[in-house]
Amino acid sequence: MRASTMFVGWDSPNGFLVSQRVGAGHDIPELHQGEPQFTLIPTPPSYVSFPAGTKLKFSILIADDANVINTKMESRFIFAFSNTPPKDPTSVESFPMHDSFGRFKLDVSKSGDSTASELPVTHDKDKDSFDYVSLHAWLMFCAWAVLTPAAIFTARYLKASLSHRWYNMHKWLMVLVALLTIFAYFALIANKKQEQKLHARHGRPRTFSRSAHKFVGKTLVFFAIPVQIALGFVINHLFRQSRTHVPWWDRVHWWVGRAIAFLTLLNIFWGLFYFQARSWVIFLYICWVIGGAGAFWWFG
Repeated sequence: MRASTMFVGWDSPNGFLVSQRVGAGHDIPELHQGEPQFTLIPTPPSYVSFPAGTKLKFSILIADDANVINTKMESRFIFAFSNTPPKDPTSVESFPMHDSFGRFKLDVSKSGDSTASELPVTHDKDKDSFDYVSLHAWLMFCAWAVLTPAAIFTARYLKASLSHRWYNMHKWLMVLVALLTIFAYFALIANKKQEQKLHARHGRPRTFSRSAHKFVGKTLVFFAIPVQIALGFVINHLFRQSRTHVPWWDRVHWWVGRAIAFLTLLNIFWGLFYFQARSWVIFLYICWVIGGAGAFWWFG
């Protein structure tokens, strides 16, 4: 919805608070500069008919010269709403990301009758969409909060009990981590294409967690993780049963692996804030990380 004209409103202690904004893609839409191009009017307006089942919370009147609606042919619209109220309902400075959206067409040249057959049934997600963001989150959680700690635990504490089998277990666990990470990355690409197809891009605030999540994620996926995987195979090739000390490249692999594991866990945390996950989800994730760290401490 980049550069689109938007009208955002919610119920405040002083009545409905409505603001005009300019779409900014993934960022929270900025306030319209200049005089507002709308007027708040009673809901529903008596001179407009709506399809059965339509529910309105507020109505606005837009002048013809605002060039928001084409008065000679059909116009396409996107609507969205959030079940989470703004932290400060009396201010228009910020509001949470929407969690539902839909599309409809309106032809005001035909007395404002909306094409009822085009109105989607709205629910948690548009009926034509797939929740790739949640898929990305689950894949990354399984890869880096479950399988990676298991692989590190195997290499750190199970060598004696598993003998040479520890290496194969560690290797294939990390190969599975790499595959899940690749699938998670392609889930984001699919999500971007889906948003372009639906002409609906989620507006998310420009925050530290947003910038950090994207930067750290790309750095890990395109640099640190491939280097670490290659280093693991090289170390296995150079291994000698007769060695009397641990070579420096083994120690580099240990600490690079620990650094990657720490950053991925932190990046999942940033991702939860970036996509405004519910508080109980963030709480459970923190408990999971603390529990895993406790297990390492106990066996260490």
